[in-house]
Amino acid sequence: MSRINSSIQWELKRLGDVCEMNPSKAEISQLPGDIEVTFLPMAAVSDEGFIVKPETRHLSNVRNGFSYFRENDVLFAKITPCMENGKGAIANNLVNGIGFGSTEFHVLRANQQQVLPEWIYFLLRQRSLREEARSHMTGTAGQKRVPKQFLETTMIPVPPIKTQKKLTSILGKAYKLKQKREQANQMTNKILRAIFLKMFGDPEINPKRWVTDNFGNLIVDMRYGTSVKCISEDKGIPVLRIPNIIHGKIEISDLKFAELAKNELEKLSLLEGDLLFVRTNGNREYVGRSAVFHEIDRTYAFASYLIRARLDKKELDPKFANTYLSLPSIRMQLYQHARTSAGQYNINTKGLRAIRFIVPPMKLQREFATITQKIETIMKRQYQSTQEITQLFNSLMSKAFKGELVHDISEIEKLQQTSIKSPTLNDYMKS
Repeated sequence: MSRINSSIQWELKRLGDVCEMNPSKAEISQLPGDIEVTFLPMAAVSDEGFIVKPETRHLSNVRNGFSYFRENDVLFAKITPCMENGKGAIANNLVNGIGFGSTEFHVLRANQQQVLPEWIYFLLRQRSLREEARSHMTGTAGQKRVPKQFLETTMIPVPPIKTQKKLTSILGKAYKLKQKREQANQMTNKILRAIFLKMFGDPEINPKRWVTDNFGNLIVDMRYGTSVKCISEDKGIPVLRIPNIIHGKIEISDLKFAELAKNELEKLSLLEGDLLFVRTNGNREYVGRSAVFHEIDRTYAFASYLIRARLDKKELDPKFANTYLSLPSIRMQLYQHARTSAGQYNINTKGLRAIRFIVPPMKLQREFATITQKIETIMKRQYQSTQEITQLFNSLMSKAFKGELVHDISEIEKLQQTSIKSPTLNDYMKS
């Protein structure tokens, strides 16, 4: 044990010394099987760190074969890519105070005489910690996991409980702001889908009797990305990965790079209007999510966990196709083609080619694309706001865990001055 920031009596301690790791089910062994408990599959926990779709089950149905936790335990996804994506949450509002979930969660129970669950939660959300955790993963590609020992031996700052309460209160406010921004982004996507349905109708019903065809007949090329190892240093070609496909758009603030052979780059370089698909994820809802490539300031390639589709632009407009693929009825089609293996959902090129598309006249598709462009202008402003909030939150977290936030209120004042208004349909119609 060593001491840091001695002026306010902070200490460094092993995470395993202040938390019980993956607690035993023995404490609930005498409970009746018909008692109701909360159940959390991996998909019930968001990348943003919230429980979004809890289920209720009888204890007898989940007692064996799942991870056990109780109120205020901290969940940390250990499998790739869920861990890197940020999956984790504090187990709150559990039915009867008891929960079970995916075996791909590590469960940390804070010794609350030393650390608050919120302190552990925010600490585990730091990008620096998750990058370190990634470097300690074990297992084969696609099945790599963070070992329990890594978390147990990780050294963490432990200030007095009073200080933890003050700092986690500040971080909590910042995180709620991030959540509100996320909700505004989601509302934008919902509005875009509503406009699509008004113009073209629900493709599942096809009330306007558009021509239909398989997606595979409406493209000129489809292929997987590179498996060459990527690095953070800006050397070679930027390679888009799963974290770069967010809310139907390409996000390039977190880029990796790779040196690609000339023949591979010729096959995998991206062109304006290419569609990129996520082909594997621990969350079924993320598999097959897509985005249109627009970044043409330099040559980009894409990684093996993505699939590129190059459209026949005489048949499909990229913006039309991207929104089409986000519709709930089309997502259900996609799920039918997805396969699972060891907790990972996957879709291949064959499954994507089989998706049924309506093919309205190109003039109408381009009309929709023009509307989409206007909305994307607003989305760009939203994205900039999201980036500012994310940077603010990351700054707050960094300062909090270094002991600097206690004395520096400038970041807190910025936070208090930030406000977010969720978009409405009228906002888009005015634009």
